[in-house]
Amino acid sequence: MQELGIKQFRSSAYHPESQGALERFHQTLKNMIRMYCQDTEKSWDEGIHLLLFAAHDSVQESLGFTPFELVFGHTVRELLKLLKEKLLVDDDSPLNLLEYVSDFRTQLTKACDLARENLKSAQKCMKEKYDKTTVMQSFQTGDKVLAFPPVPGTPLHARYFGPYLVEKKENDLNYVIVTPDRRKNKQLCHVNMLKPYHERKKVINAVSSGSNDNHTAEELELFNLSETTKLSNSHILRQMDSKLTHLEQSQQDDIQERVQEYSDLFPDVPTRTTMISHDVDVGDAVPVKQHPYRLNPSKQESLNKEVRYLLERPDRAQSAVGVHPAF
Repeated sequence: MQELGIKQFRSSAYHPESQGALERFHQTLKNMIRMYCQDTEKSWDEGIHLLLFAAHDSVQESLGFTPFELVFGHTVRELLKLLKEKLLVDDDSPLNLLEYVSDFRTQLTKACDLARENLKSAQKCMKEKYDKTTVMQSFQTGDKVLAFPPVPGTPLHARYFGPYLVEKKENDLNYVIVTPDRRKNKQLCHVNMLKPYHERKKVINAVSSGSNDNHTAEELELFNLSETTKLSNSHILRQMDSKLTHLEQSQQDDIQERVQEYSDLFPDVPTRTTMISHDVDVGDAVPVKQHPYRLNPSKQESLNKEVRYLLERPDRAQSAVGVHPAF
């Protein structure tokens, strides 16, 4: 490794952020094993070395070379290639070790240089594709922002925190924000982890005094009546005089006499008549069927009250069709 100028970078365990290329290869290898298992089923473990060989001998799109070429400086010498060299190459003269190492380093250096150029070109293309749907945003020193930091151990609980102040702009993509409520007082964040904080406008609601309208006791009593489907004929009949003030006295007496004569027609509970009948045509509508569900106590009490009211009606009858309600 020293002769070839290879540097090894160590990383913390279980820290995939520093091993992006390796983690990406793990995903590719898992996909290859998954496809291989569909064909071989239980004997998939016997072909792992073949999958690795295929991955090492495949041209990497962004580099333009196979991993084997970048590590060993030449293509893989497969069985057919070894046979070809044995049959066609007649030069059996020993190779000078110094010349071999020199040629090997030159070839490997050229391959690495070309791979870097191809990688830069591929990264540029990927950036252009990503930036097509990206809205660039920038912040100034002193702006208030919301940050989206990772939550260790509970990724599903991640949310925006803040607001925080922007202290410094490192470059177009990185900003230093002040985080007094976190372990680090200052934190470097990528622009994708930030969004502007818009303060809510302070709105002062209008203040008004209560209504000074003078209402009589009877009007207040009517206002306090609960909304219900039941009739209140008896209450109105007891206050018939207050309802007929717009008529002359003779007309009031005539109406009161007629109402007293036929008082059985104005009960609080509706009754039936045999003078006329009608049918309710619902057209092509079909009954709505619904599974039973729970009600909260307040609604349950109101429902029970209405059911008791229907059961107490003298005109209740069994429904002729199998739909609800059966009254």
